[in-house]
Amino acid sequence: MNCCGCFLMHHLWIGSLVIWSATGLRLNIVSVILGGNPAYEYGISAPTYDVAFEDANVTYPGMLRDVTRKTIFQLGRSRTCDDEVQSLHDALLSIYGTLRGLSGPTLVQTPGCTEMAIVLGDFAREMNFPLLISSAGGDIFMDPRFPTVLGFGPADHASLRDAAVAMLQAYNWTTISLLCGTLYQFRKPFDITACSSLKVKLRENRYDVIATDFDPSKVETYAGLMRSVQLTSRVIFLFCDLQFLKPLMLAALARNMTNGDYVFLSPQSSVFPFQLRRPWGKNDSNDETTVKALKSLLIYANKAPDWARVGDTTKRIAHLASSQYATNVSVNFINALNIAVYDGFITLARALNATPSSVSKTDDNSYFTTDWYNEMLYNKSFTLNSGDLYIDPNGFRRVNVDFMRFSNSSFNYEIAWTFDISRKKLFRQSSELADDWQGGRGPPMNRPLCGFNPDGCLKFHDLYLIPEAIGGTALPLILGAVFVGFCFRHLRRHGLLQLAGDSWQLDSACLATPIKTSVFSLHFAFSIIDDVNNINDAQRHSAGTQRTLLGEDPRLLIGSSFADHSWTAIRNYKFDTEWS
Repeated sequence: MNCCGCFLMHHLWIGSLVIWSATGLRLNIVSVILGGNPAYEYGISAPTYDVAFEDANVTYPGMLRDVTRKTIFQLGRSRTCDDEVQSLHDALLSIYGTLRGLSGPTLVQTPGCTEMAIVLGDFAREMNFPLLISSAGGDIFMDPRFPTVLGFGPADHASLRDAAVAMLQAYNWTTISLLCGTLYQFRKPFDITACSSLKVKLRENRYDVIATDFDPSKVETYAGLMRSVQLTSRVIFLFCDLQFLKPLMLAALARNMTNGDYVFLSPQSSVFPFQLRRPWGKNDSNDETTVKALKSLLIYANKAPDWARVGDTTKRIAHLASSQYATNVSVNFINALNIAVYDGFITLARALNATPSSVSKTDDNSYFTTDWYNEMLYNKSFTLNSGDLYIDPNGFRRVNVDFMRFSNSSFNYEIAWTFDISRKKLFRQSSELADDWQGGRGPPMNRPLCGFNPDGCLKFHDLYLIPEAIGGTALPLILGAVFVGFCFRHLRRHGLLQLAGDSWQLDSACLATPIKTSVFSLHFAFSIIDDVNNINDAQRHSAGTQRTLLGEDPRLLIGSSFADHSWTAIRNYKFDTEWS
């Protein structure tokens, strides 16, 4: 047996549970759980599927009695989505063989990440079975490539993207910086998807977007990162784990970017919503520096489940995990991803229960058709214990988005705005929080009057320099104008300057001559004028005579008479000024 076979034998297990009855829905349900994030590993996801199946069986008696359940799983945890995909590749032959061996309608469900769901989504399309996903998401599933994928995840990236655009429109912000923590070794699919989705949307709508990829684990790069965005925009999005928000905002504080001139926004997953209320350490609530830094940060996330109404469900999941799956977890560790697993199956059970019996008794997959999806699931709303659930025309759950701001009274992040996905509008939930902009000057300007450079505006003490600057500039200009006027008047008085016709001419050859600039003294200028007055008319040269000055040929023609006299005077004058 090769190594791959050894891996599958030791780590890949297929369990089967068959409940038969004289009546009921003929259906195969296959759960695929391969490693996974600690939030949805096998020891937590499997008991969640069990609790959902039990509740559906109680709610719709007899409907699920003729159902075959199979689970393909791998023990252990995955640190990244790439690890999950590798486990999936190792198990593909086993998954394919299991699905090919089933007869009748088949449903596959997985809590796996986005890349894993993409591979299974292709399987679902080719083998024509619905795929229920509870963690994965993103715009990629809007593609016709995945016609049978149903998304119930708590992270609704389409709503997060639309909510961010609505916030920008509300305050007329069009110049945006995106700091995407995609270079982090243990980056989360949530951050990657959220950043790329918003970036594409903003550029499609012709926003000025400056996107930068960075590694949030390298704190030493924060200063340079903040310095670069400080000179490009006043609205900055941070895509990274919650743990990195505090050091990033402290770096912004060091650059004086938390005084109200800038606003920071960070989308976060609502998997553990209690963490969003306090995105800092346990003792930081009394740290004035941390609190000051975080006041310029807005956190937004999809609305979390109603934990008060699902409390009994979370307790049952935790108990079953401990008693049957040897996984000890606290009730507080049961998260929004687990509730999404539960909600997905309950929603599908409702749709199947509403399917006409004449259709549900067929022996093939005929009722899992496009018409069935459109009629029973797509563009439908369902009321569940966790709250209202809406599935859009693409088969994905849409979730409202809450924008949270630091509250001076509770020292927690509280909801200030909510983006309603049904009306596609941003609503204030707390005017006090919504208007509590740092510095008391209202929301930051989109484009500062003096530019993004903080040194571009004059400070108050700089105003005293204005009279000195005006005086220092005006005096030389006035003296220069007086001198030019005097020369002009003197030349006209002696008939040396004619204004009629085209007497003011400058030969093009002169323009091409590289004459270097010389510094003349006033004594030199007036001496030229005096010598011109004493030149005898007999000394005039013919108009076509070539004259040179230092080897050059200026041929300056400022009035025919004045040109001849002046060049004679300049030629005969003894220069005491050196050409530079």
